[in-house]
Amino acid sequence: MEEDKNKTKTQNPMTIITSDDLVREILKFLPAKSLDRFKSVSKHWRAWASIEIQSALKFLVVDQLPSKVEEDSNAITLLLETFSRDHDNNGQIRPSLSRSCTISDYSIEESQRNVILVWGSCDGLVLISFYALIRDMNFYGNTFRYDGFKYIYLINPKTMEQRTLSLASLKKTENQRGPVSSFPISVGFGKDIITGSYKVILMYLYKPILVNASVRITVLSLNSGEQRNAGVFPVFFYHIPDELTSVYVNGSLFWLIGDTPTRLVAMDLHTEKFRLVSLPNWYTKYSRGMRMWSLNDRLCLSDVLQCSDLDVWSLQQEDPYEKWEKIYTFNISNIGCLDQRFWKLGLAAAYFRRSGRSRSNGDFLDYLRTTVYTPTLISPYRL
Repeated sequence: MEEDKNKTKTQNPMTIITSDDLVREILKFLPAKSLDRFKSVSKHWRAWASIEIQSALKFLVVDQLPSKVEEDSNAITLLLETFSRDHDNNGQIRPSLSRSCTISDYSIEESQRNVILVWGSCDGLVLISFYALIRDMNFYGNTFRYDGFKYIYLINPKTMEQRTLSLASLKKTENQRGPVSSFPISVGFGKDIITGSYKVILMYLYKPILVNASVRITVLSLNSGEQRNAGVFPVFFYHIPDELTSVYVNGSLFWLIGDTPTRLVAMDLHTEKFRLVSLPNWYTKYSRGMRMWSLNDRLCLSDVLQCSDLDVWSLQQEDPYEKWEKIYTFNISNIGCLDQRFWKLGLAAAYFRRSGRSRSNGDFLDYLRTTVYTPTLISPYRL
């Protein structure tokens, strides 16, 4: 009889039922590598780990709110606005969510003359910094220049969790061959798809007193905290615009260089090596409205000054060859009715066509404060 009871217990083990909310809360505290394992279990688990609401990309606008800064003199409050398609209003793209995020290590006095730049996004994490924007009066009128920054912030807009990277520990002073700029002139962010390591790319000006000053690269691995030199950027500082930002695509960072621009530079985040990528055959020296972004893990280019019907060209990478292929043509005359994937492209087109300005004017802030991200539960501290 006792044996039968033991058999019954063995054959009918106790089942623990866990609510979806509790599972999501547990996933919130797991590192990125663990989340990747969960994604491979099933489509249902992949949806939980990614939290891709309505299978649509969201848009993050990071803006400064001086009137909402908390009383703490070493804090600044940001407004994060998420844009998505409003299906109840003829598909118009509108702000669907607005939340605030307080950063406690930034002084209000500095923030009042600073602007926010979004350096990039990867796996739902967004990298930003505060730049001092200084107005210069000269023969050509008002121009702006950036005066460096002290911190880099890695933010998860879904969970509002943030991680501060202090540049004091990354600060460059001198090396054996000459002076290096104190703080980065540009920053990139992405993921090594071979090892799963998230990396921040810091660009420092080398020998700034020379016309052909070079730019040296430092790589910071967020998983291990390791910092190392990755050589010299393959373009002189003279050709690099003030607001140089990169686009992360499938394990590589890409930069458009020059005001026209004239070069496309790529960095493999696994090998940490640079290469030059040929521009599309339609490119000319008059293509001042060229914009670059990631679409379905593929690098895309468009000239937003082309016409109302905009072409989208995608870089096809088939080792050892690379070629450009036109994958879309769409009308960009009404930004509010654009597919969400192209909304930021429409923002750039509206700016350029309204003002007739090039991106070197320095007041291209709405575009620079906006990025595309996919909501996730990945923690900036558990990479």
